[in-house]
Amino acid sequence: MGKRCRFAPEYLYELGKSFKQKVSAQYIILAAPEICSFDGIRVFINYKDHLPPHFHAEVGEETALIDIKQCCLHKGSLPPAKLKKVLQWAAERKDELLNFWNLAVDKKPLGKIPPPTKSIKKSTKPRKK
Repeated sequence: MGKRCRFAPEYLYELGKSFKQKVSAQYIILAAPEICSFDGIRVFINYKDHLPPHFHAEVGEETALIDIKQCCLHKGSLPPAKLKKVLQWAAERKDELLNFWNLAVDKKPLGKIPPPTKSIKKSTKPRKK
């Protein structure tokens, strides 16, 4: 689930919603909207997050921060095959991710980004007997 803005009253939150629109001049709900999901990987960007521009990827209990500009692991960990898929997707969608980062900084609603277009080929090395 997303992070909550500290100053918004509890009754303004509704579980299961990734983003709520501004309800008054004082209160806005700042959740972490899921921007993409593929192969068991949940990708989201937090509102009011720290630099460098990055997104979060989750697989089960593991979480990683992926640097958008460098398309590399910034912090955390994911299983190697999942990390490879996330990095490939980030490289394909770099411009869209930077646009979403800027929208999140401005506390604007985010949409969805399509999953990877190319499948990652598994190693074709013959197994030793």
